[in-house]
Amino acid sequence: MHIKKTIAYTVALIGIANAHAPWNQGDARRFDPDKIHLAPTQHDNPETREVMTRYLAEVDEQNDPGAAMDDPAVLKAHREAARQTK
Repeated sequence: MHIKKTIAYTVALIGIANAHAPWNQGDARRFDPDKIHLAPTQHDNPETREVMTRYLAEVDEQNDPGAAMDDPAVLKAHREAARQTK
């Protein structure tokens, strides 16, 4: 008698982002400093606007759920982990 063993598993890729500066991920050039909405409590000057472009670029980068899945190294690690569970 042949018994086939089936393994079901769920894989989750979780990344942790640091919410504090230097905000160096993403492309800050995508955001026009002159068009950024600043909160009334923020000082409106060129430096604040430049920092906000970096912040928004990093938030945009971190909010892309498929960004890491486009990375060949991440895909390779995922495939290797899946093979090891078989």
